[in-house]
Formats: sequence, structure tokens, C-alpha cells
Amino acid sequence: MVINMNKDFVNVSVIIPVYNGESTIKRCIKSVLKQTYENINEIIVVDDGSIDCTRDIVNNIAKNDLRIHYIYKKNGGVSSARNIGIKNAHSDYIMFVDCDDEIKMDLVDSLAHAICSYDMAIAGVELYQDNRISKIEADGLYTSIEVINKYGNELPSLLLNGPCSKLYRNSIIKENSILFDENFSLGEDTLFVFQYLKHCNTINFIRNSGYIYYQLGNNSLMTKIRKDAYFNAKKVYGKLTQIVFEICNGEVPVTFKRVYRNVLMVYIRKTIINKKYIEKKYLNDIINDFMQDEIVNDLIYDIKDINFMQKLINKLIEKKDDKMLSCLLKIHVKLRGD
Repeated sequence: MVINMNKDFVNVSVIIPVYNGESTIKRCIKSVLKQTYENINEIIVVDDGSIDCTRDIVNNIAKNDLRIHYIYKKNGGVSSARNIGIKNAHSDYIMFVDCDDEIKMDLVDSLAHAICSYDMAIAGVELYQDNRISKIEADGLYTSIEVINKYGNELPSLLLNGPCSKLYRNSIIKENSILFDENFSLGEDTLFVFQYLKHCNTINFIRNSGYIYYQLGNNSLMTKIRKDAYFNAKKVYGKLTQIVFEICNGEVPVTFKRVYRNVLMVYIRKTIINKKYIEKKYLNDIINDFMQDEIVNDLIYDIKDINFMQKLINKLIEKKDDKMLSCLLKIHVKLRGD
């Protein structure tokens, strides 16, 4: 049972992982220091082996604020940095901010108000991407099962796919040994959030897009991807499917299956667009794997799934992308059962 607490008793640790962040880390930390909320007990900056001026910048800021704790570690990836932050967090509540992002002045205050009687508070995101700014928000109280059922629909997937813009109870994290999986460099943040959801009764979504998320160029379909990206994504979503199965009492909702399918489709498309870096056999392997996937096949007769494919095909016809179109047509035939 969660104790109803006044927000003034909600003390917070902010964890900032950083690697070679000399161009953004000052902006990030300053945005935390400018918070209107007074009970931020510690700001833990975990440096994942930076070789630029990150250390000097953080230490200079820390001279004027004793709440800033700088931890330097050997390079091991963002998951290991976040895990060290968790292990060194002593407040009752934890929040993550990535070093190339920032937060608006009232974000922590809003989250502290929102979590008092609940297990998790999730704010909106102001997304900066490809010269566009968009707000992604949700509102209301949900159980963990309701969150899964609405994932990707009423509840935008971006709000659940990463650890930021959220306030967590440290007790839930520590008592259930919830950490970031350091074996993955893709999707590990989504795994963390879903592992946490397993132990939640009620999650409070608030309409405050106070987390500023800079996604500048790194999410483009033209970005060169690792050869094994598709199969890594499939491994992650295989783990997520198991967590969803447990949360939803032995079922995997069709809404989650669609998200699973969409993610694999994104990596197929990225692989095709980056085909000059990829062997033809590998491309054939991932398309065949997709066509034989159990969850994809579960959606064969799902009207929304067929409509999704048709929209993609129409778009490719419009763009005259013959090679991608050929691949998608093969998948579309499979989905239709023709």
C-alpha cells in the first residue's frame, strides 16, 4: 500500500549519465539547478569515461552547489552509468535526465505533486526533431495493465520507451533489484521502464511537457545502423513480450503486438535504406524472420495491421522506392494470407 505523502516530503535524486558531453552538460545541469522544487537532495552525474572537458565543466559547476556529485567510471555504456547512479542514489525518489536534454523549471515540482499517492509519475515531452517541435503528452491515472493495453494508442509509446520525464520510487527499484540491462545497447531503457511497471499499482500521467528531448538527426532512417540491429531489437522486444505477458495475467494485448510489429518494420526499413552497408543474405534473413515471426502471424487477420501495411505500400509507390516496395509486398502478401 502506497502512503499518501505531501509533495513537500518528496525528496529527489536526479541522475545524469554523460559521455563526452562538453557541449551540452552545462545546459543540462543548469536546468536542474533552476528547478522551483526545493527538495532535490542530490544531482548525481555519472561520467562514462569521457575524454573531453566534461569533468572540468561538471566540477566547476559543483563548486557552487554541494548537491552535485560527480562520479567517473571506465567507459561501459549508458546502462552501466545509470546503474551506478541508482546504486548511489539515497533519496526516496529518482529521476533521470540525459546529458543532451534539459528540463523546464517546474517539471520536478509537477512530478512531485503527481506521485504522492502513486507508484510512478510520468510527464510529457517537448520533442525537438528535424527542425520541428512537438508536444507528446497523456493525462490520467492508469493501472499497469491499462498502460500496456493503451501503449502506442492513447498513451504514446515515446512516453514509455525511455526512463526520462518520470519520477520513480527508489524503494520499488531497490526492493525488486530493477536495473538497466547492460547486455543491450538498444531498447534497454524500455526494458527498465516495463520492469518497473510490473511492480506498480497506479501510474499518474500529467500534462506537463517539461522534459525537453533533443532528437537531432540520430533517429533518421538514413542514419547508419549496426548490422545486427534488427535481431537485437527482436531480442529486446522478446523480453518485453514476456514482461507484458506477466503484467497482463498470461495475455499479450493486440495493441502491444502492433507496437512489436511496427518496431521490427522500422528496422527492416532502416536496413534496406542502408543496404550498401549490409549483405544481401542478411537482408533476406531478416525479411524471412519477420514473415515467420509468431506475433506477426498472429496479426495476419487484423484489419488495422493490413491497413498499416497498405499505407506503407502506398507511400513507397508514391516515392517510387522499387526495392523497398518489393520487400514490403512480400510481407503484405504474407499478412493477407494470399
